[in-house]
Formats: sequence, structure tokens, C-alpha cells
Amino acid sequence: MTHTNPNITRLEFQHEHDGLTVHARICAISWLAEEHGMQLYISLKPTPQHYEIEALRWPTRFANSSDTDVATHVAEWLQGQTRAQLLARFAAKAALVATLTADEERKEKKRRAMIARRDKTFKAQGRTHKVRGWLHPDYCDAQEVTIYLKARPTTEQARQLMRKRGCLIGNDFVIEAL
Repeated sequence: MTHTNPNITRLEFQHEHDGLTVHARICAISWLAEEHGMQLYISLKPTPQHYEIEALRWPTRFANSSDTDVATHVAEWLQGQTRAQLLARFAAKAALVATLTADEERKEKKRRAMIARRDKTFKAQGRTHKVRGWLHPDYCDAQEVTIYLKARPTTEQARQLMRKRGCLIGNDFVIEAL
């Protein structure tokens, strides 16, 4: 989906600052959910890892902004920040990302082991297939749902099973053999 503001002709901006190339990219949430205001992702290039930090957010709505506004805001944010400060900020982000990634990998490994145990239990009870889908309530993030079955369902049967569980999106599921 693209934006419709004619005053924003580009979504990425580049600034040279204290020997670093600073890239700013307008986040899509800026025009998809304007109540959040303008949001930019900032990255330093070239660096070993191009981590982005959501550094800039201001209340000006995307529809009321221009390329000049974005460039000015980035330049103002950079004022007073030295090369060492920017590098330290991005190094801290890299460390945080590494920690979070390792934590997520541990959680995912535990989740997969739990699913394998559950699949084994249901298979022992005579189930041969499962429908894994995602409910999309309008008040929070998607929730995963698994339905175990004694026979392979058709796509339409799986769709109906998901609808009964509250899924509003008709094709956000997979059918898997156990």
C-alpha cells in the first residue's frame, strides 16, 4: 500500500553527519494509522549490522508533512549528537537485538517441543491431521489456534472450523498431517 500525500515524494532520506551516513526511512504506520503521527526509522550505513532504531516520532500528521519537514526534523535530531554518541546508540541497539533474538530463539525451541509433544499425544488418540490457523480479533494481535482431526479435512471444512472459532479471515490456516 502506498501513501497519498503529494508533498512526500520519497520515503527515504540520507544525511551526512560527523563522517557517518545516516539514513531515515518513513515508517508505513505514518500513513496507515495517522493517529500515531509521523514515524521514522533511522539507520547508520555502512556498519557491520544495519540495525534500525525507531528514533523519531512527532505529532505532525503524515498528511500535513512534506519532504522538507522530514529532512529538517532529521537534521534537528542529529544536531548535538557526535559520531561517538551515534555509534554507541547503535551498538546498544545491536546488543539489545542480539539478546532479544537469542531469547526468542529459546522460546521458539520450547514452543516447537511443546507442539511436538501435543502432536504425539493426539496422534496416539487416533488423530491424523490438524488445522493450524490464526484468529484476528479486532482488539489485539492474532492468536494461533490448532484443531486436531481424525481425517484430512477439505479446505472448506477447515475454513468452517476456523469460522466457528471466531476467525474472520477465511484463508489464514494450514492443514497438516501428523
